[in-house]
Amino acid sequence: MIKTTFNPKELTINFDDTEQDNLYEIDMEEINTNPEELLDYIFQIAGKNWCTPEVLKDFINCIENACQKMYGINAQGVYCHHKNPPKISKHRRIQSWIYKIINEVKMIILSKEISCLKNKNWTWRYIIQECEDIMPIKESIKFEMCPIYEDFCIENKEIEKLFSQHDGIVKDLNKAISEFYDCLLKSNPFQEKLTEIYHLWYKEQQPYENYYKRMIENRVNFIEELPINHSDKEFWNKFKDELKQYTFSEIETKIFDIGNNLLEFDIILSKILKDLRTKLCVKYDIPAAPVTFTHYPQH
Repeated sequence: MIKTTFNPKELTINFDDTEQDNLYEIDMEEINTNPEELLDYIFQIAGKNWCTPEVLKDFINCIENACQKMYGINAQGVYCHHKNPPKISKHRRIQSWIYKIINEVKMIILSKEISCLKNKNWTWRYIIQECEDIMPIKESIKFEMCPIYEDFCIENKEIEKLFSQHDGIVKDLNKAISEFYDCLLKSNPFQEKLTEIYHLWYKEQQPYENYYKRMIENRVNFIEELPINHSDKEFWNKFKDELKQYTFSEIETKIFDIGNNLLEFDIILSKILKDLRTKLCVKYDIPAAPVTFTHYPQH
């Protein structure tokens, strides 16, 4: 069985057999954007005695993957340009910063976080003892993108400092919410109230497993209404106001202050990343996101 893979580090496509280390290797930098070179390699591979339709299909998929990684556009955009070849940037390192770090942090991580903070939806979970959707940036980066993240931070020290400052505020928020949670969990009056309302609603049944923890989680997240399909929706809607009476005002004030500080910081950081992206795009003539070129045949 032949295994066909693209090596993004060496920029090669490798054909490996389960019985042999390496049958064949193609250097994608040698092909570059030359369609004639690519076609020659396709015929070479097709002529091998170990080539099958599945191998050719995997080869085409690897070419597509390589073009996206190397040039930020699909294979058709790279090789089917006819008389008007697309302008393809050679600054792959800068592209990786923009596409995999700046865009990821600004458009996904911070965007989701800002939405949660505006709604005062901390998404704190008692199981993990931290916020689910408000996370340190460093922990939010996908594992396979960590080398790009580290490279970006080495060359952009001021941004790295801002990332660290953000992560410190997130840590403070988690700590404050955890403190609020522990206070409610240890509060005998609050526990007694939870038991009382449970029996009022469910009659003689014993509280289900983790009932107290789940209700306290709702309380520390300041949940106003649970999702429509949530099993505790009606119960929570009926008793939430009674549970709000049990408060630790100093801790709650600290939570809201940290949340507001983080929201303001995120908005500023998002703008800084947007400005940096524009600066890099202009300097290196790189699109702000991968561009797919579609060729329409001339009639």
